[in-house]
Amino acid sequence: MDFILLFLVFLIGIANGVLTSLSGGGGLISIPFLIILGLAPNIAIATNTFSVLGTSIGAIPKFAKAKKIQWEYVLPFSILSIIGAFIGASLLVQFPKDLLSKVIGILLILLTLVFLKNRELGIQQKPVTKKYKLLGYLLYFFGAILSGFILGGTGALIIYLLVTFMGFKIIEANATRLIPLLLIVITSSFVFFQNNLINLEVGMVLMAGMAIGGYVGAHFAIKKGDTWVKNLTSIVVLLIAIKLIFL
Repeated sequence: MDFILLFLVFLIGIANGVLTSLSGGGGLISIPFLIILGLAPNIAIATNTFSVLGTSIGAIPKFAKAKKIQWEYVLPFSILSIIGAFIGASLLVQFPKDLLSKVIGILLILLTLVFLKNRELGIQQKPVTKKYKLLGYLLYFFGAILSGFILGGTGALIIYLLVTFMGFKIIEANATRLIPLLLIVITSSFVFFQNNLINLEVGMVLMAGMAIGGYVGAHFAIKKGDTWVKNLTSIVVLLIAIKLIFL
């Protein structure tokens, strides 16, 4: 691939990293772009997944320094993520992806409406009961299964679940989910490498861009605050939902 195209990949990586570290919506632009470049859809998805390592590497230290990561949840979320991803990759391949995409899109729209109606949701940390938190873990596990199915929109869905059922602020939700996401990406990438599904040249350039974008996005999230991030997330999630339902 020539230099100009690789430079465009790098720029898309930066944009992807910014969106992912802000709202969980980076795949909205990177996967279609890779397909336009000529990568087969499965290669594009696998290469993008591999490159998300860059976003986590760029964003996690910034969020950790700002004390936005809820460390007590990292281990249980990581365990649920790995198990859920394995189940998703093993079982959900038998389900119709198009139908699931539409269901997730509709669910994201409904959750966004709830977010916009409740002004304090995601802005202030709220106490939750043990039963509500247990439900949050179960729904997180469901989201992890969908992530294993490599289904778009799951990042934003998990952010919403953490805010609604676990009482997180929205920046805390995105920051905390990045570590379990990192483990899923490493596990998935290992499988993809074994099956020759990753375009390493494109993936490394995209990853470099995502690392920069991840850091920049985390910086803006911390600087602008939860209200700004919530409004941006709502816009991005609605775009993701429209893409899942109609495209």
